[in-house]
Amino acid sequence: MVVSVGVITLIFFYEQPHPPSGSECLVIQSDQNGCYLIPYLAVVEVVINNEASGEHPFHLHGHNFWIVATSDYPEAETLYAGDYIQRDTVSVPAGGWAKIIFVADNPGAWFMHCHIEWHMSDGLAIALIVAPNQLLKNGFTISQSGQKQCEALQRFNTTYDPVIPSS
Repeated sequence: MVVSVGVITLIFFYEQPHPPSGSECLVIQSDQNGCYLIPYLAVVEVVINNEASGEHPFHLHGHNFWIVATSDYPEAETLYAGDYIQRDTVSVPAGGWAKIIFVADNPGAWFMHCHIEWHMSDGLAIALIVAPNQLLKNGFTISQSGQKQCEALQRFNTTYDPVIPSS
């Protein structure tokens, strides 16, 4: 059974990150703040809009995806329908977009982020929580070190003051 969950549209442009509070790190839930619950075997379409003046390589952990089209080559969606290139990273053009599709067939909490590491502190990252019901049924828990990371992230967020480029 394949479930289409529609489109997740991501717009990135130097915004302060909004990580979940410490308690939200301990529970699988949708927080509307960078975490998305995805049912098992859902077909997920993600459109990444890049309003910045630089290109961003976006990487997805835990899954490979099909690159459907980008703003540099929008006709790819119809030209290569059913035969899209499969990758785990897509380059999102400056001032443009990329459209990808993947099947959520690997339960877990998976990170999708810009591969330019310091861009993650500008909020260019999300968590895709795939098949949360299966995870809970299989006894998924967050390790003590994972809980400490959540606490550290919460402390960091209270002191973080991003430098927003002026242009």
